[in-house]
Amino acid sequence: MVSFSESEGSSPAAIRSVLVLGGGSAGLIAALTLKRLTPALEVTLVRSSEIGVIGVGEGT
Repeated sequence: MVSFSESEGSSPAAIRSVLVLGGGSAGLIAALTLKRLTPALEVTLVRSSEIGVIGVGEGT
């Protein structure tokens, strides 16, 4: 969730970079979608090298 603090007469600062934590399906899709919709946005994806690939349906 993103929130901004505003005082009267000011506008929120533009978001220039986003950090996505988690390289699973949701994190990857979020990072790709953000970059596709906002090409100028700097998107960084952080994932754990200790967590292997989990296929669809294997997480439950």
